Amino acid sequence: TASSTFLACGLLGIGTDNLLMVPTDGRLRVDVDRMRTVLETCVAERRKVMAIVAVAGSTDAGSFDDITALASLAREFGAWLHVDAAWGGGLVFATDAERTFLRGAHLADSITVDAHKQLFTPIGFGVVLYRSETAVRATAKTAQYIIRPDSHDLGRFTLEGSRPASAYYLHMNLAVIGAARLRELMDRKLAVARAMAAVLNESADFELLVPPEADILLFRHVPPHLAPVPCGSAPPRAVDECREAELDAAQQAIQSALKLRGRTFLSRTALVDPRVDRGGVRSVFLRAVINVQSTEADVLAVLDDVRAACALACPARAIY
Repeated sequence: TASSTFLACGLLGIGTDNLLMVPTDGRLRVDVDRMRTVLETCVAERRKVMAIVAVAGSTDAGSFDDITALASLAREFGAWLHVDAAWGGGLVFATDAERTFLRGAHLADSITVDAHKQLFTPIGFGVVLYRSETAVRATAKTAQYIIRPDSHDLGRFTLEGSRPASAYYLHMNLAVIGAARLRELMDRKLAVARAMAAVLNESADFELLVPPEADILLFRHVPPHLAPVPCGSAPPRAVDECREAELDAAQQAIQSALKLRGRTFLSRTALVDPRVDRGGVRSVFLRAVINVQSTEADVLAVLDDVRAACALACPARAIY
């Protein structure tokens, strides 16, 4: 789950020890069956589950949980359903989004969206949407000297206490760009993501971790002396820890070399690779985020830059 969930538990006084983490499946989405097991365990232990947090576009991998299934669990166990769509929420304008990766989002009790991630606003533009138009009143606070009960200042509902009229940024973006143009932009970036996935799968020197659901791809460059692992291979295979450790080091070296070269930027992350069993050890992957201005030609240029960075930063040798 996003770091914001840990932060919220701390700020609310719930404590992060009471945030229960549920493992993900081979596509990096929450395992719904294991979620049910956790919920049933809480009932047996007489522990009240306040909320279930579904992720719609994880910042790490761009994965989308099965919101419909989680909504059913939330109703069954009397829990609030919150959808963290900070990353993926803006993709709602894409064709068929509500029938594919955002299916079931309308069932949420609350949804968060970061407009600066997909909708072209300045950074720090977070929005929370509620199913009930009166739900926000539960957090309302007022004072006689500022933010009185009849004030329109959004600080009534936030930690900051007073907020600028930032909603105008998003309002103007939606009004000027329009839904049709936003659909074109989102569809194009998703098409480029699919094209990049196809190139990675066809390239002998790259490993795609999982097929992208949206606009984030996790992959590794494989130096010539190491063999790639097929995308999404299952069940987890026996691991060669020497190979995995060398690949981890290679991705870190490549990403650092790319930054120094200044032509291409890829971030990197570390997570448990569902394709291999490393005993919980996280594997390092390069992370590509597709921009609305990215093209298929840009994808090829980025991968060529990765190869060049590897040639400079990764000695062509095995450590066995």
